[in-house]
Amino acid sequence: MVSQPAQLEEFSISEPDQIEALGSTVRREIVLYTAATGLSSINEIAHGIGRSATSLYRHVAKLVEVGLLIEAGQETSAGRPRKLYRTPARRMNISIGPDNPEAIEAMCHAVASHLRFAGRALSRVYRANSGRRTGNDRNTRISVEQGWVSKDDLVKINQMIDMINDMTFVDRTDDRTELVNITLAMWPSIADGSGDEEDEDD
Repeated sequence: MVSQPAQLEEFSISEPDQIEALGSTVRREIVLYTAATGLSSINEIAHGIGRSATSLYRHVAKLVEVGLLIEAGQETSAGRPRKLYRTPARRMNISIGPDNPEAIEAMCHAVASHLRFAGRALSRVYRANSGRRTGNDRNTRISVEQGWVSKDDLVKINQMIDMINDMTFVDRTDDRTELVNITLAMWPSIADGSGDEEDEDD
C-alpha cells in the first residue's frame, strides 16, 4: 500500500487553478464539508451536503487534480471498496500576493460565487424557519455593519475572527455538536464611485 502524506496543520491555497476550482459552489461545499468532518467517502460527502453521489465524482476528481483533496485510503461497504478523501489540512487559507493577477481574478470570482451561495442558503433557512434565531445558542444570524474603526480596533476584530476560526477547527463530531456555516467578510469602504453601475440593484 502506498503511504499517504500526513495531514498538514495549515495549507495555503495560492495557485490559480486551485482558486478557480473553488469558484464552483459544489466543489466549495465538498472542500468545506471534508475539511470539517475529516476522512470521508463520496457517499458520506453527498449525504452531508445534500447532493447525489453520482453528481460529485467529476467534482471530486477535479479537486484531487488541483490538490485540494487527497485520496487517503479506502473502506469496504457492502463488499465493495470505496475511496476515502481528506483535505491537505484542516485549516485552509487563500493566500495571494499582489503580483499574481491571474490568481486575484480567480479569487474574486470564487468569493462572489460563495457570497451568492451563502445568500441563497441563508434565505432557504429563513423561508423554511429551520434555524434558531433567538437565544444565546442561536445558529442563524445576520450582522451587516459599516463604521469607523482604529488600528487597535482592527487588531481586536481580527483576533476575534481568528478565535472563531480556531473554534471551528476543533474536532468535535459528537451528538453535542451541529455543523454550521459561518461566512465573515471585511473590506475598506471605497467611496470613489467606481462601482456605482455594477452595484446598482435592479
